[in-house]
Amino acid sequence: MPHRDGTNGSGADGAYLKNTPVEITEAEVPIQILRYGLLPDSGGAGRWRGGLATALDFRVFAPNTRITARNRDRSKFRPWGILGGKAGKPSDFVRNPGGVGETILGNTDTVTLDPGDVIHIHSPGGGGRGSPLDREPERVRVDVQRGYVSVAAAAGEYGVVIRDGVVDPAATGTLRAAIRRGESGAHFDFGPEREAHEALWMRENYDALTIILLALPVHWRFFVKTKVFEMLPGLKGGGDNRPLVCDAFAAVRAAYPEVPDVGV
Repeated sequence: MPHRDGTNGSGADGAYLKNTPVEITEAEVPIQILRYGLLPDSGGAGRWRGGLATALDFRVFAPNTRITARNRDRSKFRPWGILGGKAGKPSDFVRNPGGVGETILGNTDTVTLDPGDVIHIHSPGGGGRGSPLDREPERVRVDVQRGYVSVAAAAGEYGVVIRDGVVDPAATGTLRAAIRRGESGAHFDFGPEREAHEALWMRENYDALTIILLALPVHWRFFVKTKVFEMLPGLKGGGDNRPLVCDAFAAVRAAYPEVPDVGV
């Protein structure tokens, strides 16, 4: 937002959405909801903070319980920040978080659970707008008081030092000056995941993949594309200046000889 913080716990801003009470869900479905609320530190830091994500933890009791988590966006790439604001926290979907058999489910649509299994799911947080160093320290203190922002994030992201619930003006001024010297001034902050992806998936690799896929029979294209995406991060260039995607495609053909040779 250009004039206020983002809306907390909002999955959409243009739809008629209802929130089913915890008691109704537990009465109709054999689950126990352990936690339902806002996720601290999930909104991107900024002059105007991004809205906080919604987090839900629940335990199931019936065998072969099937959980469907649909329309989950931003599980890999974060909602971006703008004009110096920071990207929000990505969404997550975890089976038995912190316990035996913990499984990161990513963007899985459906999962089958056993009695006693716990699911954690949270939505992405909104991106921030404007430099977090320009946010009034008192606003940051109130966010900490409300549990929206941790004391550590107040210092690390906003440069605001809070001791015993009170802003330390001198320490805050010193810390903000030090952090400001390292600001990039970039228009967007996409987060480390997208930056790492784009460092590998540069234009030449996408162009090479497009040429390969166009040359393949239609029924092979999705399979090959998926395998190339899996293999590419583990490869290193051979020094022949050809796109790394070509090496990944060669590795796919070596593993699956049925893939047609398209002369790349």
